[in-house]
Amino acid sequence: MLIKCSCGNDEFKAHIGLTGDIIVNGQNNWIGQCGGHTDNNSIYGSSKPFGPYICTVCKKEYDDLEELMERSRCQFCGRFVVKGEDTCPMCLFLNMDICIMCGGKFSIGNTGNELGFCIDCQKSPDFPYDLKKYYEDHDAGLVGFKGFDTMERGILEDYRR
Repeated sequence: MLIKCSCGNDEFKAHIGLTGDIIVNGQNNWIGQCGGHTDNNSIYGSSKPFGPYICTVCKKEYDDLEELMERSRCQFCGRFVVKGEDTCPMCLFLNMDICIMCGGKFSIGNTGNELGFCIDCQKSPDFPYDLKKYYEDHDAGLVGFKGFDTMERGILEDYRR
């Protein structure tokens, strides 16, 4: 599996322990490399690469590449998110959510509302609620809740068409 940074890059600066064949003097002080600078066989890797790993594009640092494998992706846009989260900061900023009727993605206040309905469902002739009346009652103080829990509490049932 090709591991990628959250920016999409798959190359990282890392560290490796090297073993090299060198020339020492009688006091065990290094005085040169075997074969000079052109002998590639005198230096060789002796350990698996290790972190910190730094993305060669965005410079984001990771302690371990396994950390990238453990992360999940944003449910809306697919960007990597912090472990344990399901929405990236950009989609939180855009108020992204999922329609409780069709499962489509929408932005609250733009392509949907805070009750959990996307604009397409609201415009459908089969949409079961009179939201205009609900909002009028809410603004008049006759309805106490406005949010996704409105459906769970059954408050919209009084506005069923």
